[in-house]
Formats: sequence, C-alpha cells, structure tokens
Amino acid sequence: NKLYISFRDGGLVADETYTVTIDVVNAAVVNPVTNIFTFQTVLDGAVVEECQVRGYSLASIMRDTRYVPAVQQPVTQGLQENRRVDAARNQVVFVIGTTSDLEPGATMVISAPVGFQFQQDCRMDLGDASGTTNLQSLFPAVSSCTGNLETATIEISSFWEMEFYGFYIVVGNPSVTPGSNHWSIIIYDNGDAVRMAEAWIRGFSLQEILYATMVPFNPANAIAG
Repeated sequence: NKLYISFRDGGLVADETYTVTIDVVNAAVVNPVTNIFTFQTVLDGAVVEECQVRGYSLASIMRDTRYVPAVQQPVTQGLQENRRVDAARNQVVFVIGTTSDLEPGATMVISAPVGFQFQQDCRMDLGDASGTTNLQSLFPAVSSCTGNLETATIEISSFWEMEFYGFYIVVGNPSVTPGSNHWSIIIYDNGDAVRMAEAWIRGFSLQEILYATMVPFNPANAIAG
C-alpha cells in the first residue's frame, strides 16, 4: 500500500503546488481510524517533509446492477437499441439496485466507455424502463441531465426509495467497440457525498465488420475481375 515516485530531472521546486493523479484499487472495507493518506518527501533516505490527509469513504456496492440487452426486452415497449457503429442515437437500458433511501436532490453519474457520447442536454434522452425490465418501481423524477462526452450527470428531484429500477438513456456510439468496455454508475446524496456505486458494468459489442480481407476472382492484368 505504498507508492514511491522518483524525480530525476531537477526534483521538486520549493514553494510550488503540484497536482498528481494516482489510480488505486480500493479496499473492501475502510477503518475510519486508520483511513489516512501520508505524503512524504525524502532526500538521501531522510524524510524532509510530511503531511497526512484524511481519506475518503467508500460507496456501498449497488445490488444486481446491469446492462439489459435488447434481446431480453419485450418488443412491445418500443425502445430502440441501435448497436451500429457511429449510430447517433442508441437507447441503452440498465437495471440498478439502490442500497438506501435518498432525499430529493440526489445525483447519478453515468460513465460510458471512451468513445461513446451523450448529448449536452440529455433530459429528453432519459426515461423509465420499468416495463421493459419487468420491474414494479418507476424511476424517480429527473430535473436535469447534462452530458459531457462519455459522462452524463443526472439530477433527481424526488424522493428515491431503496428498490430496483429500470431506465434507459440515449448515447452516441463510437466507430469501434472500446477495448475497455465497461460502464459505471455512481450515486451521490444531496450533500454530494458518495452513497453507492457500481464501477464494473459489462458493456456490449458494436455491430462492426472485423478482419475483412479481399480476394480477387482473377488477378490477371487487363482482365475484368
């Protein structure tokens, strides 16, 4: 659980502010007493500076959250899943299982694989799909939906009960199936605290032609092939 970063070209400059992004694998559980990150600068084996930063709380894992393929949706619902490459409007259906009640003002953030793209104003591209997923609970009321490339931020305006919900959202497809093909959903309460999340929702493959080759019928010169 330690990370060492070496600086070979000049090192760190005094009285400067540095921003570093580090990917970590979260723990299964967090002890609030020991949830502290320690930063040190070390020169020739001796600690020069040190500070401690309070860690972050982990969200609870959402229940049975998944993407629902079109083949599992009743045809009477009329939702249009479009897996063609570069399709501008592909309605993707998800089922989410919340783990606690949420007061009005909660936020849900959907992150698609790189290459997908949501409309900047996606309010009309989002809706309930409880009938499509054979669920009883209707998706809560939405006040806004804002897209930024592969991320959509949805503001919930009503009380959100702990239950299973189905919903759809429209997204633009990329030209190829992403290599890292997983979606994520994070839900924040009205105080912007992370309450629940699912970071590994398996995506779907696009309808693309792979490994195409050309074989001539007659490769001879001056003969129509």
